Amino acid sequence: KRGAAFELVSLANEQMWLGHFEIWSDGGVLLYRNGTVLGDDGMLSLSQAHTLVEVAVDECDRFYTAFQFVLWGDKSPRDALEAAMVDAIGEA
Repeated sequence: KRGAAFELVSLANEQMWLGHFEIWSDGGVLLYRNGTVLGDDGMLSLSQAHTLVEVAVDECDRFYTAFQFVLWGDKSPRDALEAAMVDAIGEA
């Protein structure tokens, strides 16, 4: 299912502002990468670190279901992404 996974990575990355998903060539591991611009002092502030981690967790949570649908549910990448991107409306 490598081809379908690569297609889903491409489709998911189109919807992201920060960071991106990749499939690591050494072992086929799906991973998320992001980066940031450091200040003149070359240091990462606590606020920047918090934001990077928060964005990473949010993006992984947002697309996890789509990868599940492709890898174990035999959905096409487009169908998996469409099914996973359902936004709830209202309050529970």
